Amino acid sequence: MLACAHRESLASFLQFAAKAIGIESQLKGGVLELAFEAAEHPGWPKPYHVSVAVEAQALEKRTRRQIDPAAGAAWLWERALLAGAAIGARPAKQPDAVHEFSDRMFQAYQVDAGQIHLAGCHLTDVPFVRLTFLGKDDPTEVEHFFLTAEGLPVSPELLEELRLADVRTLGDHPPACGRRATESILQRAETSLASRDLRFIAATLIGAKWADGSLQFDIADQSAPLEFSGWTTTLSPPPFHCDASGFDTFHVAAIDDGRIVAAEAIATCEESGKKVLACEMETCCVTGKKVDGALTAACPVTGDPALATEFAECSDCLQKASKKGLVRGVCGLCRSMERLPSGDPRRLRLTKQYPALAKFRQFRQAESDGVSRLEAIGSWRRILVVTEQEGDKLLAVATRSRFSSRWQQVPKADWPALLGNR
Repeated sequence: MLACAHRESLASFLQFAAKAIGIESQLKGGVLELAFEAAEHPGWPKPYHVSVAVEAQALEKRTRRQIDPAAGAAWLWERALLAGAAIGARPAKQPDAVHEFSDRMFQAYQVDAGQIHLAGCHLTDVPFVRLTFLGKDDPTEVEHFFLTAEGLPVSPELLEELRLADVRTLGDHPPACGRRATESILQRAETSLASRDLRFIAATLIGAKWADGSLQFDIADQSAPLEFSGWTTTLSPPPFHCDASGFDTFHVAAIDDGRIVAAEAIATCEESGKKVLACEMETCCVTGKKVDGALTAACPVTGDPALATEFAECSDCLQKASKKGLVRGVCGLCRSMERLPSGDPRRLRLTKQYPALAKFRQFRQAESDGVSRLEAIGSWRRILVVTEQEGDKLLAVATRSRFSSRWQQVPKADWPALLGNR
Protein backbone atom coordinates (compact mmCIF):
# COMPACT_ATOMS: atom_id res chain seq x y z
CA MET A 1 0.00 0.00 0.00
CA LEU A 2 1.43 3.36 -1.03
CA ALA A 3 1.60 6.18 1.50
CA CYS A 4 0.17 9.49 0.37
CA ALA A 5 2.98 11.86 -0.42
CA HIS A 6 1.17 15.07 -1.29
CA ARG A 7 -2.33 16.57 -1.42
CA GLU A 8 -3.55 19.33 -3.72
CA SER A 9 -6.84 20.99 -4.60
CA LEU A 10 -8.67 19.44 -7.54
CA ALA A 11 -9.00 22.84 -9.19
CA SER A 12 -5.24 23.46 -9.06
CA PHE A 13 -4.40 20.03 -10.44
CA LEU A 14 -6.92 20.17 -13.30
CA GLN A 15 -5.66 23.63 -14.31
CA PHE A 16 -2.09 22.31 -14.32
CA ALA A 17 -3.06 19.23 -16.37
CA ALA A 18 -5.07 21.30 -18.83
CA LYS A 19 -2.17 23.66 -19.41
CA ALA A 20 0.22 20.73 -19.89
CA ILE A 21 -1.80 19.31 -22.81
CA GLY A 22 -2.90 22.62 -24.34
CA ILE A 23 -6.49 22.99 -23.10
CA GLU A 24 -7.93 26.35 -22.06
CA SER A 25 -9.18 26.61 -18.46
CA GLN A 26 -10.99 29.24 -16.41
CA LEU A 27 -12.07 28.98 -12.77
CA LYS A 28 -15.11 30.97 -11.72
CA GLY A 29 -17.46 30.47 -8.78
CA GLY A 30 -16.07 27.03 -7.97
CA VAL A 31 -16.63 25.80 -11.53
CA LEU A 32 -13.72 25.05 -13.90
CA GLU A 33 -14.43 25.63 -17.58
CA LEU A 34 -12.31 23.40 -19.86
CA ALA A 35 -12.33 23.85 -23.64
CA PHE A 36 -10.25 23.24 -26.78
CA GLU A 37 -10.52 24.08 -30.46
CA ALA A 38 -11.60 21.05 -32.47
CA ALA A 39 -9.61 22.26 -35.49
CA GLU A 40 -6.40 22.23 -33.47
CA HIS A 41 -7.01 18.69 -32.16
CA PRO A 42 -8.93 16.85 -34.87
CA GLY A 43 -8.30 13.47 -33.27
CA TRP A 44 -9.88 14.42 -29.96
CA PRO A 45 -13.55 13.42 -29.47
CA LYS A 46 -16.47 15.57 -28.38
CA PRO A 47 -17.43 17.30 -26.19
CA TYR A 48 -15.07 20.18 -26.89
CA HIS A 49 -16.14 22.03 -23.75
CA VAL A 50 -17.04 20.88 -20.23
CA SER A 51 -17.87 22.60 -16.94
CA VAL A 52 -16.53 20.81 -13.86
CA ALA A 53 -17.72 21.54 -10.33
CA VAL A 54 -14.42 21.56 -8.39
CA GLU A 55 -15.25 23.32 -5.14
CA ALA A 56 -17.64 22.37 -2.32
CA GLN A 57 -20.17 25.16 -2.88
CA ALA A 58 -20.37 24.38 -6.58
CA LEU A 59 -20.84 20.66 -5.91
CA GLU A 60 -23.75 21.39 -3.59
CA LYS A 61 -25.49 23.53 -6.24
CA ARG A 62 -24.30 21.61 -9.30
CA THR A 63 -26.51 22.14 -12.35
CA ARG A 64 -27.27 19.67 -15.12
CA ARG A 65 -24.71 21.44 -17.34
CA GLN A 66 -21.94 20.77 -14.86
CA ILE A 67 -20.19 17.44 -14.43
CA ASP A 68 -18.73 16.04 -11.20
CA PRO A 69 -14.96 15.92 -10.40
CA ALA A 70 -14.54 12.25 -11.43
CA ALA A 71 -16.14 12.83 -14.83
CA GLY A 72 -14.16 16.03 -15.36
CA ALA A 73 -10.86 14.32 -14.53
CA ALA A 74 -11.72 11.38 -16.83
CA TRP A 75 -12.49 13.81 -19.70
CA LEU A 76 -9.13 15.48 -19.24
CA TRP A 77 -7.15 12.22 -18.84
CA GLU A 78 -8.68 10.78 -22.03
CA ARG A 79 -7.32 13.74 -23.98
CA ALA A 80 -3.94 13.56 -22.19
CA LEU A 81 -3.58 9.95 -23.39
CA LEU A 82 -4.35 11.06 -26.94
CA ALA A 83 -1.78 13.83 -26.59
CA GLY A 84 1.15 11.74 -25.39
CA ALA A 85 0.44 8.91 -22.95
CA ALA A 86 1.02 11.04 -19.83
CA ILE A 87 1.12 14.58 -18.59
CA GLY A 88 4.64 16.02 -18.81
CA ALA A 89 6.14 18.10 -16.02
CA ARG A 90 9.39 19.25 -14.41
CA PRO A 91 10.29 20.45 -10.89
CA ALA A 92 9.41 24.14 -10.71
CA LYS A 93 12.76 25.29 -9.28
CA GLN A 94 14.98 22.92 -11.22
CA PRO A 95 17.82 24.31 -13.37
CA ASP A 96 17.18 22.88 -16.82
CA ALA A 97 20.28 24.19 -18.63
CA VAL A 98 23.97 24.24 -17.78
CA HIS A 99 24.20 28.04 -17.75
CA GLU A 100 21.61 28.12 -14.96
CA PHE A 101 24.07 26.62 -12.47
CA SER A 102 27.56 27.02 -13.99
CA ASP A 103 28.10 30.57 -12.68
CA ARG A 104 27.18 29.40 -9.18
CA MET A 105 29.75 26.63 -9.52
CA PHE A 106 32.49 29.01 -10.69
CA GLN A 107 31.90 31.47 -7.86
CA ALA A 108 32.72 28.84 -5.26
CA TYR A 109 36.40 28.74 -6.26
CA GLN A 110 39.37 31.07 -6.00
CA VAL A 111 42.08 30.52 -8.61
CA ASP A 112 45.28 32.49 -8.04
CA ALA A 113 46.74 33.89 -11.29
CA GLY A 114 44.46 31.65 -13.34
CA GLN A 115 40.91 30.88 -14.35
CA ILE A 116 38.21 28.23 -14.20
CA HIS A 117 35.93 27.08 -16.97
CA LEU A 118 33.53 24.27 -17.81
CA ALA A 119 35.32 21.47 -19.64
CA GLY A 120 32.07 19.67 -20.44
CA CYS A 121 28.67 18.79 -19.01
CA HIS A 122 25.91 16.36 -19.95
CA LEU A 123 22.34 16.60 -18.60
CA THR A 124 20.19 13.49 -18.37
CA ASP A 125 16.43 13.39 -17.78
CA VAL A 126 15.59 10.88 -15.07
CA PRO A 127 11.83 10.15 -15.13
CA PHE A 128 9.64 9.87 -12.06
CA VAL A 129 5.92 9.00 -12.11
CA ARG A 130 3.30 10.88 -10.14
CA LEU A 131 0.05 8.93 -9.84
CA THR A 132 -2.94 11.09 -8.96
CA PHE A 133 -6.16 9.87 -7.28
CA LEU A 134 -9.36 11.67 -6.43
CA GLY A 135 -9.46 12.44 -2.74
CA LYS A 136 -11.13 9.59 -0.85
CA ASP A 137 -12.62 11.78 1.84
CA ASP A 138 -12.93 15.00 -0.18
CA PRO A 139 -13.68 15.04 -3.95
CA THR A 140 -12.41 18.63 -4.20
CA GLU A 141 -8.87 17.41 -3.48
CA VAL A 142 -6.47 14.99 -5.09
CA GLU A 143 -3.77 12.75 -3.64
CA HIS A 144 -0.42 12.26 -5.36
CA PHE A 145 1.87 9.23 -5.06
CA PHE A 146 5.43 9.30 -6.43
CA LEU A 147 7.25 6.35 -8.02
CA THR A 148 10.53 5.76 -9.78
CA ALA A 149 10.52 4.66 -13.42
CA GLU A 150 10.88 1.09 -12.10
CA GLY A 151 7.67 1.41 -10.09
CA LEU A 152 9.28 1.75 -6.65
CA PRO A 153 8.09 4.34 -4.10
CA VAL A 154 10.14 7.53 -3.93
CA SER A 155 11.60 8.10 -0.46
CA PRO A 156 10.50 11.21 1.47
CA GLU A 157 14.12 12.40 1.43
CA LEU A 158 14.42 12.20 -2.36
CA LEU A 159 10.97 13.74 -2.79
CA GLU A 160 12.13 16.72 -0.75
CA GLU A 161 15.57 16.88 -2.37
CA LEU A 162 14.18 17.02 -5.92
CA ARG A 163 11.10 19.07 -4.94
CA LEU A 164 8.90 16.71 -6.91
CA ALA A 165 5.77 17.95 -5.15
CA ASP A 166 6.17 21.40 -6.78
CA VAL A 167 6.05 20.95 -10.54
CA ARG A 168 5.42 23.06 -13.62
CA THR A 169 4.41 22.15 -17.14
CA LEU A 170 7.21 21.42 -19.58
CA GLY A 171 6.62 24.51 -21.73
CA ASP A 172 9.55 24.78 -24.15
CA HIS A 173 11.51 22.08 -22.33
CA PRO A 174 11.69 18.65 -23.99
CA PRO A 175 9.86 15.76 -22.29
CA ALA A 176 11.72 13.33 -20.07
CA CYS A 177 10.86 10.33 -22.30
CA GLY A 178 9.33 9.52 -25.62
CA ARG A 179 5.81 8.11 -25.92
CA ARG A 180 6.92 4.47 -26.12
CA ALA A 181 9.17 4.81 -23.07
CA THR A 182 6.38 6.61 -21.22
CA GLU A 183 3.91 3.81 -21.90
CA SER A 184 6.44 1.26 -20.64
CA ILE A 185 6.97 3.22 -17.43
CA LEU A 186 3.22 3.50 -16.85
CA GLN A 187 2.78 -0.23 -17.36
CA ARG A 188 5.34 -0.92 -14.63
CA ALA A 189 3.52 1.56 -12.39
CA GLU A 190 0.21 -0.30 -12.75
CA THR A 191 1.27 -2.80 -10.10
CA SER A 192 1.45 0.11 -7.64
CA LEU A 193 -2.27 0.88 -8.00
CA ALA A 194 -2.96 -1.18 -4.90
CA SER A 195 -5.45 1.30 -3.40
CA ARG A 196 -8.57 -0.08 -5.05
CA ASP A 197 -10.78 2.21 -3.00
CA LEU A 198 -9.16 5.27 -4.62
CA ARG A 199 -10.19 6.65 -8.01
CA PHE A 200 -7.19 6.99 -10.36
CA ILE A 201 -7.48 10.10 -12.51
CA ALA A 202 -4.06 10.84 -14.06
CA ALA A 203 -0.35 10.06 -14.32
CA THR A 204 2.29 12.75 -14.61
CA LEU A 205 5.78 12.03 -15.91
CA ILE A 206 8.26 14.33 -14.12
CA GLY A 207 11.71 14.79 -15.63
CA ALA A 208 14.39 15.41 -12.98
CA LYS A 209 17.73 16.43 -14.43
CA TRP A 210 21.03 14.78 -13.48
CA ALA A 211 24.31 16.47 -14.40
CA ASP A 212 27.67 14.85 -15.17
CA GLY A 213 30.45 17.28 -15.94
CA SER A 214 33.96 18.51 -15.41
CA LEU A 215 35.46 21.84 -14.39
CA GLN A 216 39.00 22.80 -15.38
CA PHE A 217 41.46 25.06 -13.59
CA ASP A 218 44.03 26.75 -15.86
CA ILE A 219 47.15 28.47 -14.49
CA ALA A 220 49.89 29.41 -16.96
CA ASP A 221 50.32 26.38 -19.25
CA GLN A 222 49.08 23.84 -16.71
CA SER A 223 45.55 22.59 -16.12
CA ALA A 224 43.77 20.44 -13.55
CA PRO A 225 40.32 18.83 -13.98
CA LEU A 226 37.61 18.47 -11.36
CA GLU A 227 34.65 16.19 -12.06
CA PHE A 228 31.19 16.73 -10.61
CA SER A 229 27.81 15.03 -10.73
CA GLY A 230 24.42 15.34 -9.07
CA TRP A 231 20.82 16.50 -9.41
CA THR A 232 20.73 20.01 -10.88
CA THR A 233 18.21 20.98 -8.20
CA THR A 234 20.70 20.39 -5.39
CA LEU A 235 24.04 20.36 -7.22
CA SER A 236 26.78 21.94 -5.13
CA PRO A 237 30.40 22.65 -6.13
CA PRO A 238 32.72 19.83 -5.02
CA PRO A 239 36.06 20.69 -3.37
CA PHE A 240 39.23 20.29 -5.38
CA HIS A 241 41.25 17.36 -4.04
CA CYS A 242 44.98 18.01 -4.03
CA ASP A 243 46.60 14.60 -4.53
CA ALA A 244 50.04 15.87 -3.51
CA SER A 245 48.99 17.23 -0.10
CA GLY A 246 45.72 15.41 0.54
CA PHE A 247 43.91 18.74 1.07
CA ASP A 248 40.32 19.36 -0.10
CA THR A 249 39.92 23.01 -0.98
CA PHE A 250 38.11 25.71 -2.95
CA HIS A 251 41.29 27.80 -3.29
CA VAL A 252 43.88 26.63 -5.82
CA ALA A 253 47.21 28.02 -6.97
CA ALA A 254 50.35 26.85 -8.75
CA ILE A 255 53.75 26.19 -7.23
CA ASP A 256 56.97 27.03 -9.06
CA ASP A 257 57.25 23.62 -10.74
CA GLY A 258 53.87 24.28 -12.38
CA ARG A 259 51.68 21.88 -10.41
CA ILE A 260 48.21 23.13 -9.51
CA VAL A 261 47.63 22.43 -5.82
CA ALA A 262 45.67 23.54 -2.76
CA ALA A 263 46.69 27.09 -1.88
CA GLU A 264 46.68 26.17 1.82
CA ALA A 265 49.38 23.57 1.14
CA ILE A 266 51.91 26.04 -0.32
CA ALA A 267 54.97 27.34 1.52
CA THR A 268 58.08 29.33 0.55
CA CYS A 269 61.51 27.70 0.45
CA GLU A 270 63.86 29.66 2.73
CA GLU A 271 66.81 28.84 0.50
CA SER A 272 65.52 29.45 -3.04
CA GLY A 273 62.49 31.65 -2.33
CA LYS A 274 60.36 29.41 -4.54
CA LYS A 275 56.78 28.33 -3.83
CA VAL A 276 56.73 24.65 -2.97
CA LEU A 277 54.46 22.20 -1.19
CA ALA A 278 54.86 22.37 2.58
CA CYS A 279 54.62 18.57 2.78
CA GLU A 280 57.62 18.28 0.42
CA MET A 281 59.86 20.55 2.48
CA GLU A 282 62.66 19.47 4.81
CA THR A 283 64.43 21.19 7.68
CA CYS A 284 68.16 21.40 6.98
CA CYS A 285 69.97 19.86 9.97
CA VAL A 286 72.87 22.31 9.52
CA THR A 287 71.19 25.69 8.88
CA GLY A 288 67.76 25.03 10.42
CA LYS A 289 66.09 26.44 7.30
CA LYS A 290 62.85 24.97 5.96
CA VAL A 291 63.68 24.24 2.36
CA ASP A 292 62.54 22.44 -0.77
CA GLY A 293 63.22 18.73 -0.25
CA ALA A 294 64.72 18.57 -3.75
CA LEU A 295 67.63 20.72 -2.51
CA THR A 296 68.54 18.31 0.28
CA ALA A 297 70.06 14.89 0.73
CA ALA A 298 70.17 12.53 3.67
CA CYS A 299 73.45 12.56 5.57
CA PRO A 300 74.88 9.00 5.42
CA VAL A 301 76.16 9.39 8.97
CA THR A 302 73.25 11.01 10.83
CA GLY A 303 70.43 10.20 8.43
CA ASP A 304 69.15 13.78 8.74
CA PRO A 305 68.40 15.92 5.67
CA ALA A 306 70.77 18.74 4.82
CA LEU A 307 71.19 21.18 1.98
CA ALA A 308 73.55 19.85 -0.67
CA THR A 309 75.75 22.89 -0.05
CA GLU A 310 76.12 21.90 3.61
CA PHE A 311 78.04 18.66 3.00
CA ALA A 312 81.80 18.19 3.40
CA GLU A 313 84.24 15.29 3.01
CA CYS A 314 85.24 13.29 6.08
CA SER A 315 89.01 13.54 6.38
CA ASP A 316 89.15 9.95 7.58
CA CYS A 317 86.83 7.91 5.32
CA LEU A 318 86.52 10.49 2.50
CA GLN A 319 82.72 10.12 2.41
CA LYS A 320 80.47 13.15 2.08
CA ALA A 321 78.60 13.94 5.30
CA SER A 322 76.62 16.89 6.56
CA LYS A 323 78.68 19.47 8.40
CA LYS A 324 76.58 18.73 11.46
CA GLY A 325 77.87 15.15 11.42
CA LEU A 326 81.55 16.20 11.28
CA VAL A 327 83.70 16.96 14.31
CA ARG A 328 87.06 18.47 13.40
CA GLY A 329 86.51 17.11 9.90
CA VAL A 330 85.81 13.53 11.00
CA CYS A 331 82.35 11.97 10.64
CA GLY A 332 80.55 10.26 13.47
CA LEU A 333 80.88 6.90 11.73
CA CYS A 334 84.65 7.08 11.81
CA ARG A 335 84.60 8.24 15.42
CA SER A 336 82.53 5.24 16.44
CA MET A 337 84.77 2.50 14.97
CA GLU A 338 85.02 -0.63 17.15
CA ARG A 339 87.66 -3.34 17.06
CA LEU A 340 86.68 -6.75 15.77
CA PRO A 341 88.36 -9.60 17.72
CA SER A 342 89.90 -12.43 15.73
CA GLY A 343 86.97 -14.77 16.42
CA ASP A 344 84.24 -12.20 15.67
CA PRO A 345 81.77 -13.58 13.06
CA ARG A 346 81.75 -10.23 11.30
CA ARG A 347 85.52 -10.35 10.87
CA LEU A 348 85.39 -13.91 9.53
CA ARG A 349 82.66 -12.96 7.03
CA LEU A 350 84.65 -9.93 5.82
CA THR A 351 87.92 -11.84 5.30
CA LYS A 352 86.00 -14.52 3.42
CA GLN A 353 84.37 -11.92 1.21
CA TYR A 354 87.61 -9.99 0.67
CA PRO A 355 90.43 -12.64 0.87
CA ALA A 356 93.27 -10.11 0.53
CA LEU A 357 92.30 -8.64 3.89
CA ALA A 358 93.00 -11.89 5.79
CA LYS A 359 96.70 -10.98 6.20
CA PHE A 360 95.87 -7.82 8.17
CA ARG A 361 96.19 -8.11 11.94
CA GLN A 362 93.54 -5.63 13.11
CA PHE A 363 90.05 -4.71 11.96
CA ARG A 364 87.74 -1.89 12.95
CA GLN A 365 84.16 -1.46 11.80
CA ALA A 366 81.24 0.92 12.22
CA GLU A 367 77.72 0.94 10.76
CA SER A 368 75.20 3.75 10.54
CA ASP A 369 72.03 4.40 8.50
CA GLY A 370 72.72 1.88 5.79
CA VAL A 371 76.48 2.46 5.47
CA SER A 372 79.19 0.11 6.74
CA ARG A 373 82.81 1.24 7.17
CA LEU A 374 85.59 -1.38 7.51
CA GLU A 375 89.23 -0.54 8.18
CA ALA A 376 91.89 -3.25 7.87
CA ILE A 377 95.11 -2.28 9.72
CA GLY A 378 98.50 -3.75 8.89
CA SER A 379 102.03 -2.89 9.99
CA TRP A 380 102.68 -0.42 7.18
CA ARG A 381 99.39 -0.15 5.30
CA ARG A 382 95.69 0.37 5.92
CA ILE A 383 92.74 -0.34 3.64
CA LEU A 384 89.34 1.36 3.97
CA VAL A 385 86.25 -0.35 2.55
CA VAL A 386 82.89 1.46 2.54
CA THR A 387 79.80 -0.59 1.61
CA GLU A 388 76.05 -0.47 1.75
CA GLN A 389 74.90 -2.23 4.87
CA GLU A 390 72.28 -4.18 2.90
CA GLY A 391 73.83 -6.29 0.15
CA ASP A 392 77.44 -5.25 0.84
CA LYS A 393 77.62 -3.15 -2.33
CA LEU A 394 81.01 -1.41 -2.49
CA LEU A 395 80.78 2.35 -2.34
CA ALA A 396 84.43 3.32 -1.94
CA VAL A 397 87.87 1.83 -1.39
CA ALA A 398 90.89 3.82 -0.15
CA THR A 399 94.37 3.18 1.20
CA ARG A 400 96.95 5.02 3.28
CA SER A 401 100.30 4.33 4.85
CA ARG A 402 100.81 3.99 8.57
CA PHE A 403 102.32 7.45 8.79
CA SER A 404 99.77 9.27 6.56
CA SER A 405 96.68 10.96 7.95
CA ARG A 406 94.87 11.11 4.62
CA TRP A 407 93.27 8.38 2.58
CA GLN A 408 93.90 7.98 -1.14
CA GLN A 409 90.95 6.84 -3.23
CA VAL A 410 91.52 3.63 -5.23
CA PRO A 411 90.13 3.61 -8.79
CA LYS A 412 87.11 1.32 -9.11
CA ALA A 413 88.87 -0.86 -11.71
CA ASP A 414 91.56 -1.74 -9.14
CA TRP A 415 89.20 -2.80 -6.35
CA PRO A 416 89.06 -6.56 -7.21
CA ALA A 417 92.85 -6.89 -7.30
CA LEU A 418 93.30 -5.00 -4.05
CA LEU A 419 90.63 -6.98 -2.19
CA GLY A 420 91.47 -10.36 -3.67
CA ASN A 421 88.07 -11.16 -5.14
CA ARG A 422 88.74 -10.79 -8.84
